[in-house]
Amino acid sequence: MFGIKLNDFFPLAIKVQKRNDGKDYLNIEHKILSQLQNDLAFPKVYYHETNVEGNILIESLLGPTLKKLFKFSSFNLDIKTIYNIGLDILESFELLHLKGYVHLDLKLDNVAIQFKDINNDKSNLKCVLLDFGKAINFLNFDKKNGKLKNIKFGGNKIYSSVNILNGGIPSPKDDLISLIYLLSFLYKGYLPWSFLEENDKNKYYNNLIKEKEKFCPISSCGNDFSDLNIIFNDLNKISSNDKPNYSLYKKIFSKFSQNNYNSETKEFRFKWEEKFMTVMREFNYNNDYSLDRKSVV
Repeated sequence: MFGIKLNDFFPLAIKVQKRNDGKDYLNIEHKILSQLQNDLAFPKVYYHETNVEGNILIESLLGPTLKKLFKFSSFNLDIKTIYNIGLDILESFELLHLKGYVHLDLKLDNVAIQFKDINNDKSNLKCVLLDFGKAINFLNFDKKNGKLKNIKFGGNKIYSSVNILNGGIPSPKDDLISLIYLLSFLYKGYLPWSFLEENDKNKYYNNLIKEKEKFCPISSCGNDFSDLNIIFNDLNKISSNDKPNYSLYKKIFSKFSQNNYNSETKEFRFKWEEKFMTVMREFNYNNDYSLDRKSVV
Protein backbone atom coordinates (compact mmCIF):
# COMPACT_ATOMS: atom_id res chain seq x y z
CA MET A 1 0.00 0.00 0.00
CA PHE A 2 1.01 3.61 -0.50
CA GLY A 3 0.65 6.64 1.74
CA ILE A 4 1.72 10.29 2.02
CA LYS A 5 3.18 12.19 4.98
CA LEU A 6 0.80 15.05 5.73
CA ASN A 7 3.48 17.50 6.85
CA ASP A 8 5.63 17.39 3.72
CA PHE A 9 3.70 15.10 1.31
CA PHE A 10 6.57 12.64 1.16
CA PRO A 11 5.45 9.31 -0.38
CA LEU A 12 5.44 6.25 1.90
CA ALA A 13 5.31 2.48 1.51
CA ILE A 14 2.95 0.72 3.96
CA LYS A 15 3.62 -2.97 4.60
CA VAL A 16 1.19 -5.17 6.56
CA GLN A 17 1.61 -8.77 7.68
CA LYS A 18 -1.12 -10.75 9.44
CA ARG A 19 -0.46 -12.79 12.56
CA ASN A 20 0.42 -16.46 11.88
CA ASP A 21 1.27 -15.60 8.29
CA GLY A 22 4.45 -17.66 8.22
CA LYS A 23 7.79 -16.15 9.20
CA ASP A 24 7.61 -12.73 10.84
CA TYR A 25 9.25 -10.89 7.94
CA LEU A 26 8.32 -7.34 8.92
CA ASN A 27 9.73 -7.61 12.45
CA ILE A 28 12.97 -8.94 10.97
CA GLU A 29 13.06 -6.12 8.42
CA HIS A 30 12.36 -3.50 11.07
CA LYS A 31 15.08 -4.88 13.34
CA ILE A 32 17.65 -4.72 10.55
CA LEU A 33 16.65 -1.34 9.08
CA SER A 34 16.61 0.22 12.57
CA GLN A 35 20.37 -0.33 12.65
CA LEU A 36 20.85 1.29 9.23
CA GLN A 37 18.83 4.50 9.48
CA ASN A 38 21.90 6.70 9.12
CA ASP A 39 22.77 5.12 5.79
CA LEU A 40 21.13 6.49 2.63
CA ALA A 41 21.56 3.13 0.92
CA PHE A 42 18.46 1.78 2.73
CA PRO A 43 14.78 2.74 3.11
CA LYS A 44 13.98 5.02 6.06
CA VAL A 45 11.58 3.58 8.65
CA TYR A 46 8.87 5.95 9.92
CA TYR A 47 6.64 3.66 11.96
CA HIS A 48 6.39 0.08 13.20
CA GLU A 49 3.74 -1.60 15.33
CA THR A 50 3.01 -5.17 16.40
CA ASN A 51 -0.37 -6.19 17.81
CA VAL A 52 -2.66 -9.22 18.11
CA GLU A 53 -3.62 -9.02 14.43
CA GLY A 54 -0.10 -8.78 13.06
CA ASN A 55 2.32 -5.95 12.40
CA ILE A 56 2.70 -2.90 10.21
CA LEU A 57 5.81 -1.21 8.87
CA ILE A 58 5.89 2.19 7.17
CA GLU A 59 8.98 3.10 5.14
CA SER A 60 10.02 5.68 2.59
CA LEU A 61 8.61 4.88 -0.84
CA LEU A 62 11.31 4.29 -3.42
CA GLY A 63 11.18 4.43 -7.20
CA PRO A 64 10.72 1.53 -9.65
CA THR A 65 12.46 -1.79 -9.11
CA LEU A 66 15.23 -3.08 -11.36
CA LYS A 67 12.72 -5.50 -12.84
CA LYS A 68 10.56 -2.61 -14.07
CA LEU A 69 13.55 -0.54 -15.16
CA PHE A 70 15.00 -3.46 -17.11
CA LYS A 71 11.71 -3.71 -19.00
CA PHE A 72 11.61 0.10 -19.29
CA SER A 73 14.98 -0.18 -21.09
CA SER A 74 13.68 -2.85 -23.49
CA PHE A 75 15.78 -5.49 -21.65
CA ASN A 76 18.97 -3.94 -22.98
CA LEU A 77 21.41 -2.20 -20.61
CA ASP A 78 24.83 -0.82 -21.48
CA ILE A 79 27.86 -2.01 -19.55
CA LYS A 80 28.31 1.32 -17.70
CA THR A 81 24.78 1.05 -16.31
CA ILE A 82 25.40 -2.52 -15.19
CA TYR A 83 28.64 -1.62 -13.40
CA ASN A 84 26.95 1.33 -11.64
CA ILE A 85 24.11 -0.93 -10.50
CA GLY A 86 26.73 -3.35 -9.21
CA LEU A 87 28.58 -0.61 -7.33
CA ASP A 88 25.42 0.61 -5.57
CA ILE A 89 24.34 -2.89 -4.52
CA LEU A 90 27.88 -3.73 -3.39
CA GLU A 91 27.95 -0.66 -1.14
CA SER A 92 24.57 -1.65 0.34
CA PHE A 93 25.80 -5.18 0.97
CA GLU A 94 28.95 -3.93 2.68
CA LEU A 95 26.93 -1.81 5.12
CA LEU A 96 24.52 -4.68 5.79
CA HIS A 97 27.34 -7.16 6.34
CA LEU A 98 29.07 -4.81 8.78
CA LYS A 99 25.95 -5.11 10.96
CA GLY A 100 26.32 -8.90 10.87
CA TYR A 101 23.52 -9.68 8.42
CA VAL A 102 23.35 -11.34 5.00
CA HIS A 103 20.44 -10.59 2.67
CA LEU A 104 20.05 -13.98 0.93
CA ASP A 105 17.28 -12.84 -1.41
CA LEU A 106 18.83 -10.71 -4.12
CA LYS A 107 16.68 -10.41 -7.25
CA LEU A 108 15.46 -7.69 -9.60
CA ASP A 109 12.34 -7.07 -7.51
CA ASN A 110 14.44 -6.44 -4.39
CA VAL A 111 16.43 -3.53 -5.79
CA ALA A 112 14.84 -0.14 -6.44
CA ILE A 113 16.00 3.41 -7.07
CA GLN A 114 15.82 6.43 -4.83
CA PHE A 115 16.32 10.09 -5.69
CA LYS A 116 16.59 13.31 -3.73
CA ASP A 117 15.57 15.95 -6.25
CA ILE A 118 14.04 15.05 -9.59
CA ASN A 119 14.44 18.67 -10.76
CA ASN A 120 18.22 18.43 -10.42
CA ASP A 121 19.98 18.02 -13.77
CA LYS A 122 22.88 16.16 -12.15
CA SER A 123 22.70 12.42 -11.76
CA ASN A 124 21.44 11.69 -8.24
CA LEU A 125 19.70 8.33 -8.63
CA LYS A 126 20.98 5.38 -6.64
CA CYS A 127 20.05 1.70 -6.47
CA VAL A 128 18.83 0.63 -3.02
CA LEU A 129 18.43 -2.82 -1.51
CA LEU A 130 14.91 -3.87 -0.42
CA ASP A 131 13.08 -6.60 1.54
CA PHE A 132 15.08 -8.05 4.41
CA GLY A 133 12.57 -10.69 5.52
CA LYS A 134 14.89 -13.56 4.60
CA ALA A 135 18.02 -11.95 6.00
CA ILE A 136 19.77 -13.59 8.94
CA ASN A 137 22.58 -12.78 11.32
CA PHE A 138 25.42 -14.84 9.88
CA LEU A 139 27.32 -14.52 13.17
CA ASN A 140 24.62 -16.51 14.94
CA PHE A 141 25.75 -20.06 14.31
CA ASP A 142 27.67 -22.78 16.07
CA LYS A 143 31.19 -22.46 14.63
CA LYS A 144 32.31 -25.67 16.30
CA ASN A 145 29.62 -27.83 14.70
CA GLY A 146 29.08 -25.63 11.65
CA LYS A 147 25.33 -25.39 12.26
CA LEU A 148 22.90 -22.52 12.55
CA LYS A 149 21.34 -21.89 15.93
CA ASN A 150 17.66 -22.66 15.26
CA ILE A 151 17.57 -20.43 12.18
CA LYS A 152 15.98 -21.40 8.91
CA PHE A 153 16.90 -19.54 5.78
CA GLY A 154 16.26 -19.71 2.06
CA GLY A 155 17.58 -17.71 -0.82
CA ASN A 156 16.30 -17.04 -4.30
CA LYS A 157 17.24 -20.17 -6.26
CA ILE A 158 18.14 -18.37 -9.50
CA TYR A 159 20.67 -16.06 -7.89
CA SER A 160 21.68 -18.09 -4.81
CA SER A 161 25.23 -19.35 -4.51
CA VAL A 162 26.06 -23.06 -4.66
CA ASN A 163 26.78 -22.93 -0.94
CA ILE A 164 23.26 -21.75 -0.14
CA LEU A 165 21.67 -24.29 -2.50
CA ASN A 166 23.62 -27.01 -0.70
CA GLY A 167 22.32 -25.81 2.67
CA GLY A 168 25.69 -24.44 3.79
CA ILE A 169 26.37 -21.80 6.40
CA PRO A 170 25.68 -18.38 4.81
CA SER A 171 28.27 -15.63 4.74
CA PRO A 172 28.79 -12.26 3.00
CA LYS A 173 30.47 -13.96 0.03
CA ASP A 174 27.14 -15.65 -0.81
CA ASP A 175 25.44 -12.27 -1.26
CA LEU A 176 28.29 -11.07 -3.48
CA ILE A 177 28.20 -14.19 -5.65
CA SER A 178 24.47 -13.54 -6.08
CA LEU A 179 25.36 -10.03 -7.23
CA ILE A 180 27.62 -11.40 -9.99
CA TYR A 181 24.80 -13.69 -11.16
CA LEU A 182 22.32 -10.79 -11.20
CA LEU A 183 24.64 -8.52 -13.19
CA SER A 184 25.27 -11.34 -15.66
CA PHE A 185 21.52 -11.69 -16.12
CA LEU A 186 21.17 -7.96 -16.78
CA TYR A 187 23.92 -8.19 -19.40
CA LYS A 188 22.55 -11.15 -21.37
CA GLY A 189 18.91 -11.30 -20.34
CA TYR A 190 19.30 -14.87 -19.13
CA LEU A 191 21.66 -17.16 -17.22
CA PRO A 192 23.04 -20.58 -18.27
CA TRP A 193 20.51 -22.22 -15.95
CA SER A 194 17.52 -20.05 -16.91
CA PHE A 195 15.97 -22.74 -19.10
CA LEU A 196 16.33 -25.79 -16.86
CA GLU A 197 13.13 -27.79 -16.50
CA GLU A 198 11.66 -27.76 -12.99
CA ASN A 199 9.30 -30.76 -13.26
CA ASP A 200 11.48 -32.91 -11.02
CA LYS A 201 12.59 -30.80 -8.03
CA ASN A 202 15.57 -32.94 -7.04
CA LYS A 203 16.80 -33.25 -10.62
CA TYR A 204 16.34 -29.52 -11.12
CA TYR A 205 18.42 -28.60 -8.07
CA ASN A 206 21.16 -31.05 -9.04
CA ASN A 207 21.35 -29.60 -12.55
CA LEU A 208 21.18 -26.06 -11.16
CA ILE A 209 24.15 -26.70 -8.90
CA LYS A 210 26.14 -28.30 -11.73
CA GLU A 211 25.54 -25.29 -13.99
CA LYS A 212 26.59 -22.86 -11.26
CA GLU A 213 29.70 -24.86 -10.39
CA LYS A 214 31.04 -24.38 -13.92
CA PHE A 215 29.88 -20.76 -14.26
CA CYS A 216 32.49 -18.18 -15.26
CA PRO A 217 31.55 -14.50 -15.84
CA ILE A 218 33.98 -13.94 -18.70
CA SER A 219 32.96 -17.18 -20.44
CA SER A 220 29.30 -16.31 -20.09
CA CYS A 221 29.44 -12.58 -20.88
CA GLY A 222 32.75 -12.03 -22.66
CA ASN A 223 35.47 -9.43 -22.10
CA ASP A 224 33.04 -6.83 -20.75
CA PHE A 225 32.97 -8.94 -17.61
CA SER A 226 36.73 -9.48 -17.31
CA ASP A 227 36.83 -7.21 -14.25
CA LEU A 228 33.89 -9.02 -12.66
CA ASN A 229 35.72 -12.25 -13.35
CA ILE A 230 38.48 -11.00 -11.02
CA ILE A 231 35.92 -10.41 -8.26
CA PHE A 232 34.23 -13.76 -8.84
CA ASN A 233 37.52 -15.66 -8.69
CA ASP A 234 38.53 -13.83 -5.52
CA LEU A 235 35.22 -14.72 -3.86
CA ASN A 236 35.67 -18.38 -4.71
CA LYS A 237 39.12 -18.38 -3.10
CA ILE A 238 38.04 -17.08 0.31
CA SER A 239 36.29 -19.12 2.99
CA SER A 240 32.99 -18.31 4.66
CA ASN A 241 34.95 -16.97 7.64
CA ASP A 242 36.96 -14.50 5.55
CA LYS A 243 35.93 -10.90 5.00
CA PRO A 244 35.45 -10.07 1.30
CA ASN A 245 37.78 -7.45 -0.15
CA TYR A 246 35.11 -4.74 -0.50
CA SER A 247 37.64 -1.97 -1.18
CA LEU A 248 39.11 -3.87 -4.14
CA TYR A 249 35.67 -4.69 -5.54
CA LYS A 250 34.51 -1.06 -5.23
CA LYS A 251 37.65 0.16 -7.00
CA ILE A 252 36.96 -2.23 -9.88
CA PHE A 253 33.37 -1.02 -10.27
CA SER A 254 34.30 2.66 -9.81
CA LYS A 255 37.25 2.52 -12.19
CA PHE A 256 35.08 1.24 -15.01
CA SER A 257 32.43 3.88 -14.36
CA GLN A 258 34.98 6.72 -14.23
CA ASN A 259 36.69 5.53 -17.40
CA ASN A 260 33.37 5.66 -19.21
CA TYR A 261 32.13 9.01 -17.88
CA ASN A 262 32.34 12.36 -19.66
CA SER A 263 31.42 15.25 -17.34
CA GLU A 264 31.18 17.71 -20.25
CA THR A 265 28.27 15.87 -21.87
CA LYS A 266 26.17 15.53 -18.67
CA GLU A 267 26.15 11.76 -18.94
CA PHE A 268 23.89 9.83 -16.60
CA ARG A 269 24.91 6.86 -14.47
CA PHE A 270 22.12 4.69 -15.86
CA LYS A 271 20.82 4.17 -19.38
CA TRP A 272 17.21 4.75 -18.37
CA GLU A 273 17.86 7.78 -16.18
CA GLU A 274 17.19 10.69 -18.53
CA LYS A 275 13.94 9.21 -19.82
CA PHE A 276 12.82 8.24 -16.32
CA MET A 277 13.56 11.69 -14.86
CA THR A 278 11.57 13.34 -17.62
CA VAL A 279 8.58 11.11 -16.90
CA MET A 280 8.81 11.80 -13.15
CA ARG A 281 9.03 15.57 -13.64
CA GLU A 282 5.89 15.49 -15.77
CA PHE A 283 4.15 13.32 -13.17
CA ASN A 284 5.03 15.71 -10.34
CA TYR A 285 3.90 18.72 -12.39
CA ASN A 286 0.51 17.12 -13.02
CA ASN A 287 0.15 15.78 -9.46
CA ASP A 288 1.41 18.57 -7.19
CA TYR A 289 -0.35 17.52 -3.96
CA SER A 290 1.33 20.21 -1.89
CA LEU A 291 0.10 22.90 -4.29
CA ASP A 292 -3.45 21.48 -4.16
CA ARG A 293 -3.42 21.53 -0.34
CA LYS A 294 -2.17 25.11 -0.23
CA SER A 295 -4.93 26.20 -2.57
CA VAL A 296 -7.52 24.57 -0.29
CA VAL A 297 -6.12 26.27 2.84
